[in-house]
Amino acid sequence: MESKYSQTSIFIILAVVIIAVIITAFISNQSKTESEIQKALSQIGSKASANSIQSNLYDCLETTSKDSLTIIGIQGGYYEPPEKYFDLGWTFIPYFYDKNTYLNPSTEKVEEELAKYIDDNLELCVNQIQDEITLTHDKSKTTAIIEERKVNFIVDSQISLKKELTTTIQLNRPIEIDSKLSEIIELADYITNEHRENPDTICISCLAEKAKEKNLQVEILEFDEQSSLVLIRDTNSDYVFEFLNRY
Repeated sequence: MESKYSQTSIFIILAVVIIAVIITAFISNQSKTESEIQKALSQIGSKASANSIQSNLYDCLETTSKDSLTIIGIQGGYYEPPEKYFDLGWTFIPYFYDKNTYLNPSTEKVEEELAKYIDDNLELCVNQIQDEITLTHDKSKTTAIIEERKVNFIVDSQISLKKELTTTIQLNRPIEIDSKLSEIIELADYITNEHRENPDTICISCLAEKAKEKNLQVEILEFDEQSSLVLIRDTNSDYVFEFLNRY
């Protein structure tokens, strides 16, 4: 008979494989985006105008916004590690429930984490568009707003474009990304709060019904002897949001 330790190891390996597949797809998408930007720049050449630079910045920021949602999904609503999490080395999975302690982030907290990701990665967009032109920017202040079936990003930053003369570009146009993050957070809250009535169990049929109403799918896998890995998937895309519950 296979030992419980061996079974637990298998579940952790499966969880890591799932996350690795998501990360691989994410990195592939980033490489594709950078290639597309460079292609656009080669067509623009040294005659690039402020308008074309602004357009390329927004294209890059749209991709960065999508990337932020992917990272937030993999890391359960967080860009930076929270108080309690399982460290996988190259990423982490947060605990939403930890032995009668409720740790699930609020929608406002997730919005803050999304905004931090954009602010930290604006520099990458600026660097990709350098082409016989010097671009500098001030410290950006991004606002992320999670709404039903979408997330809006407003990047507030001033870009200075210098070639022969200096031109200023103001970034403040909203970037709207289709997303079920609002519905996913609501379902994650339901799963976590169910433990208030019974700390050790959850109504699976109730959960399945709520997930179906939102066109979401939930998988609960054994992660280790004390913890379960919860995966919430958008049935209309490959988007995944995950977190841990420890009993």
